[in-house]
Amino acid sequence: MKSNKWILVVIICCLSVVIYITSQVGSKKFEIKEQFPVVEVQKIEITNGSWNIEVKESKDNKVHVVVFGKQKDKTKVPVVVANRDKTLTIEQHKQIGGALSAFTFAKEGTISILIPKDTVDQVDIINKDGDLLIQSLATEKLSIDNKMGYIKMDQVKADLNVTSINGEIVLKRANDNRHITIETVTGDVQVDFLTTPSSLNVEIQNNKGDTNVSLANLLTTVKTNKSISGMIGAGEKNLSVKSKSGTIVIK
Repeated sequence: MKSNKWILVVIICCLSVVIYITSQVGSKKFEIKEQFPVVEVQKIEITNGSWNIEVKESKDNKVHVVVFGKQKDKTKVPVVVANRDKTLTIEQHKQIGGALSAFTFAKEGTISILIPKDTVDQVDIINKDGDLLIQSLATEKLSIDNKMGYIKMDQVKADLNVTSINGEIVLKRANDNRHITIETVTGDVQVDFLTTPSSLNVEIQNNKGDTNVSLANLLTTVKTNKSISGMIGAGEKNLSVKSKSGTIVIK
């Protein structure tokens, strides 16, 4: 019986190797490097099918888009970048590269966007399958619609709205002077404020999972196994976190 299990493991490993090698056949290197003066960009819209996304601070007065990955479909490029009417759009769609293209063992590419602080009004991200890394972003509004993937944000200064189906969400060094709304179906949520909030309305709901809220000067009005509500100071800004399943940590 044990020998049969080992045979099955070997078959699965061999099949995985064959699928991986086959998926690489016919693919070629794909690169894009573009830059746009900040006066030409007011809004950025990112639609991602399966690659990883990085958003970071630009050190000059230009928005930079750097794309590096593989092109599997010979008839269609995997990423399209366009700037029209001061809206920069970046679209990446899942590639079709043969009968085994549905099996993916590694991400096919990375899209990096570098944005100067306090220049772009709004950033919208629609992510189907891929990890998101957002670091040192300062904008008026940041919207993320995530189907599946890890979301890590660090030093984000924006009114933030995140909806997610599956994946961990981490917000480090959060700005207490902005509205934060996070709603997820499955996945842990962590919000870590850079400084102690002085005027914040707090609403936390968790249907299934542990919840830990450690905020100084929080006057709690509701505290149950599934819900925590309260206010710090006048409650001028809002923190709303809702989860159907996962651990929530606020500090």
